[in-house]
Amino acid sequence: MIRNYFKIAWRSLMRNKVFSLINVLGLAIGMTASFLIYQYVHTEFSYDGFHKNGKRIYRLATDIKLPAETIHEGASSSAMAFHLAQDFPQVEQFVRLSQISLLARIGDRKFQEPNTFFADSSLFAVFDFPLINGNPQTALQHPFSMVISQTAAKKYFGDEDPLGKTLYIMESAMPVQVTGVMADIPSNSSLKADIFLSFATCQQIFDPQVNDQWGNFGTASFLLLKEGVDPNQLQRQLPGFLRQRLPQEIQQTEMSFTLVLEPFEGIYLGSNRITNQGFESGNLNNVYIFSLVALFILLIACINFVNLTTARAAERGKEVGVRKVAGANRYQLVNQFLGEAVTVSLIAFAVAFVLIEITIPWFNQFVGKAAAFSFFSRPASLVVLVLLTLVIGLFAGSYPAFVLSSFKPTKVLKGRFAPGGNGIWLRKTLVITQFAVSVTLIAVTFIVYHQLSYMRNHDLGFNKTQTLVVETRFDSKQETFKSLLSSIPAVQSTTRSGNIPGGDNGRVYAELENQNGDMQTVTVDLYNVDENFIPQYDIKVVAGRAFSTAFTSDSTHSLVLNERAVQLLGYSNPADAIDRQFRLGNGRDGTIIGVVKDFHFRSLQAQITPMAIQLGQGNFSNYISIKIDTDNLPSTMEAIATKWQETIPNRPFNYFFADEFFDRQYRAEERFGQLFFQFALLTIFISCLGLLALVSYSTLQRKKEIGVRKVLGASVASIVKLLSLDFVKLVLIAIAIASPIAWWAMNKWLEDFAYHIDIQWWMFAVAGLAAVVIALLTVSGQAIRAAVANPVDSLRDE
Repeated sequence: MIRNYFKIAWRSLMRNKVFSLINVLGLAIGMTASFLIYQYVHTEFSYDGFHKNGKRIYRLATDIKLPAETIHEGASSSAMAFHLAQDFPQVEQFVRLSQISLLARIGDRKFQEPNTFFADSSLFAVFDFPLINGNPQTALQHPFSMVISQTAAKKYFGDEDPLGKTLYIMESAMPVQVTGVMADIPSNSSLKADIFLSFATCQQIFDPQVNDQWGNFGTASFLLLKEGVDPNQLQRQLPGFLRQRLPQEIQQTEMSFTLVLEPFEGIYLGSNRITNQGFESGNLNNVYIFSLVALFILLIACINFVNLTTARAAERGKEVGVRKVAGANRYQLVNQFLGEAVTVSLIAFAVAFVLIEITIPWFNQFVGKAAAFSFFSRPASLVVLVLLTLVIGLFAGSYPAFVLSSFKPTKVLKGRFAPGGNGIWLRKTLVITQFAVSVTLIAVTFIVYHQLSYMRNHDLGFNKTQTLVVETRFDSKQETFKSLLSSIPAVQSTTRSGNIPGGDNGRVYAELENQNGDMQTVTVDLYNVDENFIPQYDIKVVAGRAFSTAFTSDSTHSLVLNERAVQLLGYSNPADAIDRQFRLGNGRDGTIIGVVKDFHFRSLQAQITPMAIQLGQGNFSNYISIKIDTDNLPSTMEAIATKWQETIPNRPFNYFFADEFFDRQYRAEERFGQLFFQFALLTIFISCLGLLALVSYSTLQRKKEIGVRKVLGASVASIVKLLSLDFVKLVLIAIAIASPIAWWAMNKWLEDFAYHIDIQWWMFAVAGLAAVVIALLTVSGQAIRAAVANPVDSLRDE
């Protein structure tokens, strides 16, 4: 019996190839888009889920309360986790991670490794990063030992066994032994690392007292709690731990700390804390939005199927009548039509399967990560999607099946097919739903692109054009290289700095004299620069002066603040802050010599925060910014590279342009907008197929009415207007429904941006106009065809 149903279904599909093709195409495109989004959402939620003890791992974060603000740090000081693990038996293991950009060399080959971390020897006891070679208990136990990934091992040692071999790190070429090789960290890990250096190496090189450093919040610390430990109970004990352990000199300052245990598995999508420790983070709102988009696209594809199937109701009516007269009952007819729906759904899935396999590389490149995967690699997902396909077929086919099987044979065999008004209103409601979703996506895409344009063109408060930035990474010959650049004609100016706008900044605690004459503790982003930085980046000085070689005290006893910092200190006039006192945690003190206009050193998603700028000492800079004439860029770049090789041959020549570097902060938003645009196009296309079905159905039902109107003298234009106006009304209703939904959704999205556009009414008007034009183009073809038809054909049987 079931075989017979599918045989009849196949014959029915073959008899109506055009409608069948449209049906299959609409469902296949909807499935392809929805399944790709499903894979993306699945990947986002799977981050960090591969650690077997993941539910027992917690990040030790810190709330730092100051007189004027509270800072929610994702990090903690290096001493906190170390002493907490000693004091609390509930903690099974702890690990600290501190990111560095490492210069590594072997022979005459050199690489800058940004994904390098100092890590405690317990790393592999806390996290599941399996070692291929080496002992996970001892691999990071001793100074000058490292664990490298398979990819790094291949890069440095080729096919040789790297275990026990030596790499030379940093400018001083310190030898470090490879004590372990780990499998490449999975792509769905928030921690991206190629090299782990032992924390004992950090103690040897930088700070022997690192385990007792309580005030430097540059370490990501993780605790593995013992089985059965209640993290909330442990959390309640942490204030007492700080009161007992925190040095008195810190407790007597204006700062106070609160330690927070954050579940590790929820950090990637669920944490809004400041994280500059090399961990990737996602956007939960975007994941939810794309989940809704996937559901909407699938819903629209199903609606499209319903409309296309019921559009053929009159044609199938006589078939139903004949089958009922021949003895078929309604149950059998329902099964037949459901069989047809499931057949179409399975064919659509087969087409979607091919489309997905073809588009996976494009989609992964589009979203910037390995979000989509081949079903051949995950058979379980394939089984789930096949079952979902069957559900889609049954869901989409249920309404047409019950409607078609309800026809009375005495009426349909006499040509009196006239389905009830409820069915017509349902089909119109479905079209309204389709276009409401389409208009929403058009409006969302439009607003996202306007926000991106606003961010790209907004006055940042500094000039990033024609600026080439070379990474120097504290090299001892950086000043020599900078001096040689002046001999290149195209080089207009140069400046050294520890940070540049758009990069990660070091945050420090500074005591600054406020308007009352008191020393106030403030967290500031600290820039180490030379005297050319402020003028070269065209940062405006609003009070006092910038640094100058004419003042010898500038090198150690002068500070420049931004407007936000002086406002926090209570000064209404920036000039009042000049000559006030400051003390920094690095031991510097002196007077404030200038105030610069606020400029965006982070993306426009973040508020401008207090900033302090000081002259750096020695080999302080990570970057040399070079203002160049771009008329003959290739020869200029070659000349700069030559000077580099002459002075710093042991370091790779890494460079980028300042404008591209700053704009990379908006890549996630750009991808978000591009994906929305692509999915909006798909939604509109599928919606137009559904509208085409309803137009076909309507013109079929009104065939005699159109014939009568033509006999009575109606023009082609008036008939086209008559047929088109009904559908334009549906689109206008969809616009009225979609506009407030899109307005609410985008207002929520824009809340993530400290600086953003205001949503204007005309944005929805443009989206609505686009939908109306698309609808008219879809309707007009069928309307004109019906209007020019010979009325004799439609009135012949009257």
